[in-house]
Order: sequence, then C-alpha cells, then structure tokens
Amino acid sequence: KLKNHQTIDLCRDKIMATLFYEPSTWTRMSFESAMYRLGGKVISSVDAKATSSAA
Repeated sequence: KLKNHQTIDLCRDKIMATLFYEPSTWTRMSFESAMYRLGGKVISSVDAKATSSAA
C-alpha cells in the first residue's frame, strides 16, 4: 500500500496519452496523478472535440 505522495517505478519509461471528448477534470486529474505515482509520464489533451475530425 502506498503512503501519501509515495511513488513506485511500476510504469517507469511508460507514457500514457489521455483524450477525453467530454470535459472531465476530475477523471483526467485522477488518471494523471495515478500515472505519475506509478513513475510514468502523461500526454494530455484537454479539449479533444476542438482537435477531433469526428466533431
């Protein structure tokens, strides 16, 4: 079990890309903080509708 602000290197050298079509700050921040705590990096797009060809 991780204590507050503790990180492990389970996802070291891994990059997670997030793309949300609906604004979801809580979900995005939860995913990003989990990845950082696992030692990974995050590429995030805040407004996918603005950059999506499907919009």
